[in-house]
Amino acid sequence: MRSRNIYLLIFILALFGFALWSLVPLDRNVFGREGLRLGLDLAGGSYLVYQTDVSGIEPDNRDEIMEGVKGVIERRINALGITESTVQIQKHEGEHSIVIQIPGIADIEKAKEMVGLFTVLEFREQDAAGNFTVPATGTVL
Repeated sequence: MRSRNIYLLIFILALFGFALWSLVPLDRNVFGREGLRLGLDLAGGSYLVYQTDVSGIEPDNRDEIMEGVKGVIERRINALGITESTVQIQKHEGEHSIVIQIPGIADIEKAKEMVGLFTVLEFREQDAAGNFTVPATGTVL
């Protein structure tokens, strides 16, 4: 009976030591050189919604084109070195919009300036010969 209590005490002390280590790490560089990166909910940031005009695009192609727009925006934001950003497509009653979340940049004007690199995107169709046709009228406003 006594040895069982000793094993229980050792287990509790080990569990307590692990809990203490996880709350207060001994090595301050455990989470990287810059520590933890906080997201939009904790560090604050910008939340931008861009309404898109897809009226000139065939309804069958809209989802595919919006995915392409999302990919372009993600690549451009990531090229600026912004981490943990989120780009999402929202559809509501036939209308499309793009939601961009940028943590760490609380100044809305600066965020608009950074995102403003792509205020108008044109989509052109390419035929089999490699020639571009008349642009599809899909713009990001």
